[in-house]
Amino acid sequence: MFIFSYDNTKEIYQKNKHLLYTDPKETINAYKFMNDALKQLEHHATSKGYTRCGGIPSENIVLYKKKHKKHTKIKKIEYIVDDPNKYNELINKFWDPDHSKFVYGSSAKSIQNINN
Repeated sequence: MFIFSYDNTKEIYQKNKHLLYTDPKETINAYKFMNDALKQLEHHATSKGYTRCGGIPSENIVLYKKKHKKHTKIKKIEYIVDDPNKYNELINKFWDPDHSKFVYGSSAKSIQNINN
């Protein structure tokens, strides 16, 4: 378990709570969907067969890709943290889609569009 050094999760929640569903059935369906998605994420995050396709050495980022079932492209980012004291700062950065250094900001917008 980790503890945020600068816990801005409440602020982010307040800013975006209007996007949340209030229908209990929809909430149950979203819970089931996210559990299935988490299983897939765990599988692809730990599986082998990725090819290194680039990176950003100054940011300690390595990029990988592979094809799943010969038609689905999967990309994986390995973000190397040299200083464990910066862990909480990085979690806050990735948690906040409005952060200027958010990785793939368009992905957050795409997820929001799905919810809309």
